[in-house]
Amino acid sequence: MAKQKVIVLNDNNSHKVSKILCAFDFSDNLVAALQSAVRFANFFGAKLKVIHFLSTAHIAISASKQFCDKVKKVIYNELYIIGAYRPIDYEMDMCSAFL
Repeated sequence: MAKQKVIVLNDNNSHKVSKILCAFDFSDNLVAALQSAVRFANFFGAKLKVIHFLSTAHIAISASKQFCDKVKKVIYNELYIIGAYRPIDYEMDMCSAFL
């Protein structure tokens, strides 16, 4: 009956979370998703991969820089907010999606 999304982890679960994938498109919803992904990556000590899909084959240098700058800002801000004492391992990638 939770009003928010809830993830339940079983203490007996032997699965280790080692990688987290998060899509990103500058929307408010995906900023929130990235913030949650940062928290999970910090909690599990997992590697975070952030991807951004473009609908054209042209990838402008300014778009790439904007993507990287925004992702870094969200990650660093979220780590500061949650009081993480170590940085998380992450990488960023931009992909073209042909529609």
